[in-house]
Amino acid sequence: MTPAQDRRRSEVEQYCQKWALSLPFQLASTHTSYIYRVTYLEQPAILKILTTKGRKFEANGSSALKCFHGHGAVKLIDFDVGAMLLEYLDGGELSNLVKQGLDSRAARIICDVLDDLHRYAGEIPSGIQDLQHEFESLFARARGEKTDSVFRNTAAVAERLISTESNKRLLHGDIHHGNILKSASRGWVAIDPQGLFGERTYDVANSFFNPDEVPHVVATRERIDSLATIFSERLEVDKSRVLQFAYAHGGLSASWHLDDGENPQWRLRMTSLIETLL
Repeated sequence: MTPAQDRRRSEVEQYCQKWALSLPFQLASTHTSYIYRVTYLEQPAILKILTTKGRKFEANGSSALKCFHGHGAVKLIDFDVGAMLLEYLDGGELSNLVKQGLDSRAARIICDVLDDLHRYAGEIPSGIQDLQHEFESLFARARGEKTDSVFRNTAAVAERLISTESNKRLLHGDIHHGNILKSASRGWVAIDPQGLFGERTYDVANSFFNPDEVPHVVATRERIDSLATIFSERLEVDKSRVLQFAYAHGGLSASWHLDDGENPQWRLRMTSLIETLL
């Protein structure tokens, strides 16, 4: 066993003791977290242990989940700075519907979930950032780019959108088909919120780029236009702003990929397609 694996096992044991959990079984691991199915009060639950990167980028996730209180979101059972104990969701990802040829139905479900999330009208927790802060990576990168750079262009659109925000809400911040799961008893709910405060239109932006494992479905002008129409009509938001937020988010996401030393090709490809519809 490597030192990292030993540390992880120790963390799992600590949380099992702290929250009276048993039978931990690892389901997945990402750059930001390790996911375990556990037993809590004789029922299945999810233990999500955050990595160092996860503590930085998902620090506000538990605050957002507390506000959503299960309305459109997974239920938060307990948490601390390093982990969350969550409701176990027994269904699959929304991305499965897209793979089955039900893309429009999936888009309408995204709208239903967002309507539930955006009903929260209470106090915004401390630490929740606004869209100006969210786009910092793109704005910083754009300053060093040539005039016709995609980063300069998307940053300019982002600045215009942020300066004219309306209908602000507590946002999920990372809605896409892989972050909406099925509950047999409660229907479709969102997981892994980033937690942002801003115009609700922004919350659909990342959905245009997903599910990226079926690029032949996602990367078409027809699909982009269809999603924008559904989101606009179902959420009662302006279609042009839907597309502009998607375009701006594409530049931001590509910038994040470069920050992390990853290839931004997919995000840039989609951003160019979205630009043709602006």
